[in-house]
Amino acid sequence: MGMKNELTSKEKSYLILKETLRFIRFVLILAIVFWLIRSFVMQPFIVRGSSMEHTFSNGDYVIIEKLSYRMGEPQRGDIVIFNAGFTSSAPDDQSFFIKRVVGLPGETVRVQNNKVIIRNSSHPNGRILREPYLDEGVRTKPREYNRVTLASDEYFVMGDNRPNSSDSRVWGALNEKKIVGKPLVRAYPFDDFQIFTRSAFERNIDT
Repeated sequence: MGMKNELTSKEKSYLILKETLRFIRFVLILAIVFWLIRSFVMQPFIVRGSSMEHTFSNGDYVIIEKLSYRMGEPQRGDIVIFNAGFTSSAPDDQSFFIKRVVGLPGETVRVQNNKVIIRNSSHPNGRILREPYLDEGVRTKPREYNRVTLASDEYFVMGDNRPNSSDSRVWGALNEKKIVGKPLVRAYPFDDFQIFTRSAFERNIDT
């Protein structure tokens, strides 16, 4: 006659507790991994407003990546997402804006005659910036900051929809410490799905 192989209630409780602890550990590890990815690698961002039309539109769901600017610096033409709490246009300290880099550290940026003029070591007398990413006919009108000389850690950023953009013309230079990352993927709308490689921003725009 064979022996019964049934678990006692105590053994059953132990196995349930063991599986519960294993599940909790899995959830904690998953949460930590998610937090690390969101904090240091990538995170979602929803475009609000029309300041970057028609490159980005209101409601676009974008995944941004954060590693590039930990290993390198923004280049002219890059689109960056940054904490805008320091600006006069941000509704709160946790607001984020999306704009395009126009002026680089050490340069003098001047808005004159509806054009952007960049003065740097290569062009000490200044040169008009080519901006093929702008819609045809778009003009860059002066605002409060028509002429800015950037420090070694500052950038001049503007929206592609210049008439409807609160940017460095309004609140001045952007400190690099405020930059969070740049677009990696436009995930929504699905019809406009796009992966943004470096070539997506590399156009003949430099002075």
